Amino acid sequence: MKIGILTFHWGTNYGGVLQSFALQTFLKKQGLDVKIVNFAPPTFRDSIFRCFRTKSPKVLYSNLKNFIKEKNIEKFRRLNLNLTKRYYTINELDNLAEDFDVLITGSDQVWNPYGIQNHGLTYFLPFKGECKKISYAPSFGCVDYPKDALNKVVPLIKEFDAISIREKSGLFILGDVGITNVQLMPDPTLLLDKIDYLNLIKTAKKRKSNYAFFYTLQPNQKLISEIYKNVDNKMKTISTLNTESSIMGIESWIGTIYHSDFVVTNSFHGVIFSLLLNKSFIVIPIEGKLTGMNDRIYTLLEMFDLKERLVDVFDEITMYEKIKHPIDWHRIEKAHHKIRQMASSFLLDNIAK
Repeated sequence: MKIGILTFHWGTNYGGVLQSFALQTFLKKQGLDVKIVNFAPPTFRDSIFRCFRTKSPKVLYSNLKNFIKEKNIEKFRRLNLNLTKRYYTINELDNLAEDFDVLITGSDQVWNPYGIQNHGLTYFLPFKGECKKISYAPSFGCVDYPKDALNKVVPLIKEFDAISIREKSGLFILGDVGITNVQLMPDPTLLLDKIDYLNLIKTAKKRKSNYAFFYTLQPNQKLISEIYKNVDNKMKTISTLNTESSIMGIESWIGTIYHSDFVVTNSFHGVIFSLLLNKSFIVIPIEGKLTGMNDRIYTLLEMFDLKERLVDVFDEITMYEKIKHPIDWHRIEKAHHKIRQMASSFLLDNIAK
């Protein structure tokens, strides 16, 4: 049985690449023939010359930084992802359903409505053929889905043989349009064990000093910046807000979490890998226009009964109490085992049907 995964494996993003790796690895462990469909639209990251197509020094700096980060991440893809030939446009995917017995879309924000503007309906699998279609834990990336986008995607989602999503808000989005045969599933990274990720960093250089790791997404986050200044005054910190740390590769990123004293993050996958690697952490909700992205973190914390790790107001005493408060890792591992079993059953039962 040939299985194709269509997801954001190509983004310059640690979580996006690792969730692709995890779903592929899990299915391969079941003896299945799995490939990641290498749909990767051209971006400035394909060529350093594309980075200079701007008159803004700030944008140019950001482009160059992401170009270097992409080259570091690309090494991991090349070694660990089983990719098809590269497809640059959705039109090249017209006959995709003929190449696979099962197509799986997800996880990550492949169903984000704003992605439709750039990638069309690719991740809703609008391909004709006898191929079975499964969504595994895709994220909408928002709480309120635009009606014009919803009208386009609902007919395609109804064609899926099995539907799951990653956040509770997704259940409501689909339920409001009459799609109720939907299950809540965890991110694919939770399909693997701690040892699967530690095996990736065997050769990674270990940082010697004690430090706190700040893994921050999105600019202009006032609360996490305030917390960073406070912690930075008291101990060594490593932050992805700083250029050197922001361009690390996959293995270095995992290793930086694993060897840290604790993690401060507003990232969904920052939380997941803190859990998987048994690291104390606190979560700072994303501020501004992208607050809808927080729902995936809230859902995750609820799965593990760890909502107390949220910090949404700066209070030094309370914050350090949360950081130092021990997490019952035995309980977390039991919860992880139960979650992994549920996810495994969903995937394997629907693939076999």
